[in-house]
Amino acid sequence: AAAALADYQDILFVFLGDGEVKPQLEALVRELKLTNVSFIPSQPKRLIPNFITAADVGLMPVKRDSFFKMHLPNKLFDYMAAARPVIAAVPPGEAQMLVETANAGLIIPPEDEISLAAALLELRDDPEARQRYGVNGRSYVIEHYLRSHLAARLASALDSVLQEKRRGGPHEAKPRELPSA
Repeated sequence: AAAALADYQDILFVFLGDGEVKPQLEALVRELKLTNVSFIPSQPKRLIPNFITAADVGLMPVKRDSFFKMHLPNKLFDYMAAARPVIAAVPPGEAQMLVETANAGLIIPPEDEISLAAALLELRDDPEARQRYGVNGRSYVIEHYLRSHLAARLASALDSVLQEKRRGGPHEAKPRELPSA
């Protein structure tokens, strides 16, 4: 997508961290002579919110892989907590459902550069949508994923298990026998 958007002076792709694909990405950027891509080395966790809030959009591109159907990357929650709209290039699954349920951004097919470029331009040209998606994502994270809320839900689930145990259930099913012929 960076190559497709190379002529847009107001769009900069910033990669933060030293993930396993960083060397390949750096080589590709050099090969294509892209000037709209920047790499920042890994930073202490406490500084990550500063970088996220400096961005207009949080990108979450993943591979077209069944692993990502059930996976919710931390960066998704980081973007949403920072009130940043998300462009999630994800397969159908948990991340897609979270972004859609929270109305926190746009979903595009994984590994689709043209869709990513189009989604970036769509959000660039619609500041109200960026604001709305960001606020929606932050509100959703606060309502559903704050540690205090998660702890309360866990305590409630554990209490339900204990109550069930006190009532004598659930228990193993007893084997049945066939009636005599």
